[in-house]
Amino acid sequence: MMSSDKLILELTDSYLKFKSYVYHENFSVGLKKELAMFEIGFNRKIKKLSIELQKTKDGNNSTFIKNLIEKISFSVLPKSFATQEYELSGGSFYSNKNNYTNYEIDDIKKIIPFINCEIELHIIATLWVIKIGVKLDKELHNTCYANRLYDLKKATQKDRLKLFKRYYYNYNNWRDTAIKTARKIHADNNNVAILSLDIQNYYHSIDLNLSKLYVNKNLKWLNQILIDVHSSYIDILSNHNILEKPKKNIIPIGLTSSNILANFYLKRLDQTITQKTRPAFYGRYVDDFIIVYKNPIINDNSKDVVFNFINENLSSKTKNIENAYIQPDGRTSFKIIIDKNEMKFQLKKVKLYYFVSSSNKCNFLL
Repeated sequence: MMSSDKLILELTDSYLKFKSYVYHENFSVGLKKELAMFEIGFNRKIKKLSIELQKTKDGNNSTFIKNLIEKISFSVLPKSFATQEYELSGGSFYSNKNNYTNYEIDDIKKIIPFINCEIELHIIATLWVIKIGVKLDKELHNTCYANRLYDLKKATQKDRLKLFKRYYYNYNNWRDTAIKTARKIHADNNNVAILSLDIQNYYHSIDLNLSKLYVNKNLKWLNQILIDVHSSYIDILSNHNILEKPKKNIIPIGLTSSNILANFYLKRLDQTITQKTRPAFYGRYVDDFIIVYKNPIINDNSKDVVFNFINENLSSKTKNIENAYIQPDGRTSFKIIIDKNEMKFQLKKVKLYYFVSSSNKCNFLL
């Protein structure tokens, strides 16, 4: 088979996997419409893409790929809206009566940007997952539950469209395993603690230099395209003052490749936490953590019980003892340091559940 024919087959496979992923997950109607429109003249578009990628693979410039990257934009969804007058005095009020002609976003930092790009770039990102991302995924421990890949090499004809394992299965497995572990510990007449936390603004807190990833020399051209995609996206967000300074090598929400990279970035933190505290259960779903401890030492009479527990069980006492570690950031938050990059999680969003063995009636609800 000629290399051009092989690339066409690989791009077609990447498209079909991406299409199946979009239609089975909770994606926007707009993207589904774009997929439908892309299939008008599909063979011609895939052949064009293969020709342009072959140019890049051979070390030549592709104006077509460059133009795709230059057309990258973004859309936003709000995390929260500006506080209404009746909320200022405390409490919440809900009604289906619409008293407002428009709603204002509370803060520019309280929006979630998503990448907008042509379907061809989604295909390239999915090809990156199949060629490069699969190797990163295999380095992850089974404590990482989100966005795990099917074994693509063992996929049957029936399963050939599958890419990521269904989110609802792994999400339920993540939470259920934590709860079952805690129940078992308590049923054996032991004290048990469950710690739940998440990283603030995770995708835009990441600082990941893709050029430092180990990539087979035959695939460096593909990795470089993704680097250029990221760079263009970061620049446009910076130009709209959406990113905090200093500028970081963030990853775009909305690309299949970002699912892999978001998991991989915290790989060393997973190792630090499990090796440092050896919890009864440790599980991470992207940037959400659940950790279960057997017979932990907790002073529940202290007003700083949550801070003290995290500081004792997760914090590194010496800076730079590991490349990925946690330390206090004042008394209301903690910072996660990975290669000198800082990310935060706030105590007000942390949940610590403590069940003593002397109490028989426990409802484990997360």
